[in-house]
Amino acid sequence: MILRSATIASTLFFLSWSSALGQTPSSSTVKLQERCTRPIGRVINNEDSRLPAGSLLCEKDRLQPRAKAQVEVLCYLNRKVLLLGKGSVSEQCLPLREQEQSLQCTRHNRARCPKRKGPTETHNSPVLIAPYSSIVLDTRPDLVWSLIAGITSYKVQVSGVGVDWSEIVVGNNQLTYPPHQPPLKFGNAYKITIIANEGDSPVVASLATINVLNAERAESVKQLVQRVNSLNLSPDERAYLDLDNLYMSYGLLTQSIEVLKARVEAGSKLPEIHISLGDRYLEAGLPHLAKPLYENAIQLAQKVDNSTQVEKAKAGLRKIALYSQLPTKIKLDQ
Repeated sequence: MILRSATIASTLFFLSWSSALGQTPSSSTVKLQERCTRPIGRVINNEDSRLPAGSLLCEKDRLQPRAKAQVEVLCYLNRKVLLLGKGSVSEQCLPLREQEQSLQCTRHNRARCPKRKGPTETHNSPVLIAPYSSIVLDTRPDLVWSLIAGITSYKVQVSGVGVDWSEIVVGNNQLTYPPHQPPLKFGNAYKITIIANEGDSPVVASLATINVLNAERAESVKQLVQRVNSLNLSPDERAYLDLDNLYMSYGLLTQSIEVLKARVEAGSKLPEIHISLGDRYLEAGLPHLAKPLYENAIQLAQKVDNSTQVEKAKAGLRKIALYSQLPTKIKLDQ
């Protein structure tokens, strides 16, 4: 099965907003800078008597729900969308336990380390890279796998409830889900087999399993994303504070990577964006993609004297250094 990894410590969003780097801040960002520097959540409905939808929440904030109502809050510290009552936000948006916050990946605890999917000298099979985790939202996901030297073609097989097809891919390591093939069905598991061929002879294969979110949870994700997108937020703020947390609360690593990657490609100068994407790539077992993001984040943060983000980026680089001390041999999913 594709990567299942513990949460990386540096993705806790104890953020410094002093690194806007010349961007025009959104109204919520300006208000946050005046109130606190460590947002712990956001109100996403209009059931608080004082805080409208879109309001960022600080550690000392208290909720005042309207009569017979509850305030819906996206809690950054535990990655949950909760209906909260009257009282302290911090007491209701409880943070993850310390052991859940950190990667817990060491030379003495290698079982907790994400399996490396990127290029290594010892790659011996076409390991599935994307989707980036075993839980998927898209019923027609694009497939990407690791290249193997000397291989002339790959046979991709997808099988499960209502789906059984195969395609030959030549000179490439990715496949757009064929439009003429039936989509995956919500709430079901599917096997993805990738066979590497030399000429007409199969050489080696890998097997991965992905699980499509059930229809009810998929609809919940869709509605929550629509609501977040309807708030008056800057694109960067929406990406790394809200959508990233929202997607990760459902284990949707692929969607989180896509939204953060889009901001980097759009030229975002916020170090938080680069660090968050680096963290996600690490969770996906792709340290070679994470490294340049952390290095960019250090440069961006140093330009605005943001020592907090510099240290977070350096912590990411230390995790990458740890990867070099771990075994690189790829094992097929069971």
